[in-house]
Amino acid sequence: MRTTTTKKTEYLGEEAAAVIRAIVPSKMTAAVLYGSEDLRIEKIDVPSVAADEVLLRVRLALTDGTDLKVWQRGYHARMIQPPAVFGHEVVGEIASVGKRVDARWRIGLRVVAANSAPCLRCYHCRRAQENLCEDLLFNNGAYAEYLRIPGRIVMENMLEVPHSVDDGSAALVEPLACVLGFTRSCAAFGRDGYHQCQRRCRSGGRREGTH
Repeated sequence: MRTTTTKKTEYLGEEAAAVIRAIVPSKMTAAVLYGSEDLRIEKIDVPSVAADEVLLRVRLALTDGTDLKVWQRGYHARMIQPPAVFGHEVVGEIASVGKRVDARWRIGLRVVAANSAPCLRCYHCRRAQENLCEDLLFNNGAYAEYLRIPGRIVMENMLEVPHSVDDGSAALVEPLACVLGFTRSCAAFGRDGYHQCQRRCRSGGRREGTH
């Protein structure tokens, strides 16, 4: 009897926590990129979500080499044009869901969301080359209290985080995927690909003859 009561109490506690998390404020603190090395902490509106979108409460956001380069340059031709909320490697918990979002994405669920998703319709996508998608959708805004996840990313590139994985490890999914993708590409070209990967790694990832 004691065991049953304990489990019920824990369950009710989780439910109550989910309700509390679901109360989303109208304003949030965010890091907004305005230009080269011009990053400002501001109070802005919390993003609203469309019927196929999800709103995350950010638990942890990381900074990688791309973020550093974008901060130095002040923009990225495809990813972000200032002024815009910065950051893209994130783990968070669902704070709000659109009415057409799949029922498996529940409020309070901990997830990681990639910062891009392919269209699945163009020439390259139809040939399993999604990384070359002609209409690749990008999403930024991880350096904030809340982050809107577009419907395409919700459907294609958002994953539930297992209880056994901590936030720090979960947030590394995107850079880990880059490494695995690079390794798989090298393996696909056999010995020549392996040697090319070695040369690229020794040159810091740059193509030979470039700077």
